[in-house]
Amino acid sequence: MEIKKILYYITAPIIFVLLWLLISEFALASQVLLPSPIKVIQYLFLNFFSSLINPTFWTLQLWLIGFIVGAMIGLVFGLIIGLSDTLYNFLEVLIDFFRSLPAIVLLPVIVIFLGVGYTPRIFIVIFFTSLYMLVNTIYGVKYGKNSKIILAKILKMSPTQKFKKVIFPSALPSIFVGLRTTISLSLIVSISSEMLIGGADGLGQKVLDDMLVYNLTEMYAIILVIGIFGYFSNKIFATIEHKLIHWKGY
Repeated sequence: MEIKKILYYITAPIIFVLLWLLISEFALASQVLLPSPIKVIQYLFLNFFSSLINPTFWTLQLWLIGFIVGAMIGLVFGLIIGLSDTLYNFLEVLIDFFRSLPAIVLLPVIVIFLGVGYTPRIFIVIFFTSLYMLVNTIYGVKYGKNSKIILAKILKMSPTQKFKKVIFPSALPSIFVGLRTTISLSLIVSISSEMLIGGADGLGQKVLDDMLVYNLTEMYAIILVIGIFGYFSNKIFATIEHKLIHWKGY
């Protein structure tokens, strides 16, 4: 069964790489514009520690700090707002307004107030990470299992007991959906901010520089690195969710 599962996972990537190889080798697209996947992967293995390790470090720092701080802010305020109908009704329009805005739209405004460099980049990652985490946490708290909340009232639990034993456990599935969403979102926003805000040293700026000088082998190698980070970060949270929230759906 495990072998079958592994085959399911690797078949589509293998097909994708083979199609890429065929397009490149049979000159269906210029090798200048689309280098062979073999050449890209070889470049990645041979040059990662010489030319990509520093940009990777700066992007990982921006991404992970922004995600951790933003997720904590969103979780705390999401729990507070979700527990208060009055506070939720007061802030609902504002939260939905900002949630509907693409992160890139606010970049010019943030640059106007914070300038260029690291500060505006980390601010926008934290802002959008916390916003999406906030929404998922609020929905988890407000729309948890009603039957369990009614049972807590019947058992005359104290507010603290009701939160620890009913509300928070019921909200955890939605909270983990928020974590899985925001870990990917924070990576996207990190890369976008590096590409669009001056003074960046990360992978986003490196991709842009490579595109401008047609160093496309390195550009595709960086895209592979970013995709790998995004995939495995999501899988880590999916695995934790599966192990931790054994009661999901009940």
